[in-house]
Amino acid sequence: MTRTLALAALLMAVGAAAGAAPARIDNPAQPSGGVTTATVTERWRAGGEDDEVFFGNVGAVKLDPEGNILLLDSQLSEVHVFSPEGDLLRTICGEGDGPGE
Repeated sequence: MTRTLALAALLMAVGAAAGAAPARIDNPAQPSGGVTTATVTERWRAGGEDDEVFFGNVGAVKLDPEGNILLLDSQLSEVHVFSPEGDLLRTICGEGDGPGE
């Protein structure tokens, strides 16, 4: 009996929703807040076809007091240290040779 009542209530709810007018969304040609244009200038780049540095998953990027860039690669378990000019200074850490290292 309760299943029949629940089914009847569900069918009435679906029928009422099906008869409702469709929602209308107006998308004007121009955004209401105006158009903002950003100019991007490349200041620094690391990596490329012949570069010795390979990034897996960049987890964080920080600056040290000397202005060097420390890049955490959470996939490869490495921290790369770059000069402010973009030269690779050293790589800290890394995966070990054994399982789980």
